[in-house]
Amino acid sequence: MIGLTKINPQTTLTQKTAKNAVIREVVKKLHSVSEKLGKVIKSARLDKHLTQKQLAKRLSITPHYLMSIENKQQIPSCDLLFRIIRELEISADTIFYPEYEHDHALVGKLRILLSRCDEKDINVIIGTLQSLLENKETETR
Repeated sequence: MIGLTKINPQTTLTQKTAKNAVIREVVKKLHSVSEKLGKVIKSARLDKHLTQKQLAKRLSITPHYLMSIENKQQIPSCDLLFRIIRELEISADTIFYPEYEHDHALVGKLRILLSRCDEKDINVIIGTLQSLLENKETETR
């Protein structure tokens, strides 16, 4: 027979208490993540003028599941989160670093849009931006 140690009821109770404290802390963190994530997804969806039904169809999920993500009741899988980010054309930083300023989210959106441009498009954008900034400088003088 393999040597079995006697289980101390006091140690087991202490371990259960510690385990429950860890579980409570994890649940608290998940709720916080879920709350931020839901707000970011809903805001991005509304910015794109999509209904929950339309976005859910594009993501191949049910509208009810999307609603539960937006309402902080569910956390999507990594695969679904990736698809949401791509479909809504939002920066992953918007989700993983929600404490960053709104400007940071705009820069992320700009990066995504620029990544879809070819060299000719980017040259047009650069020329337009340079003209815009030159006009601003002239107006402020």
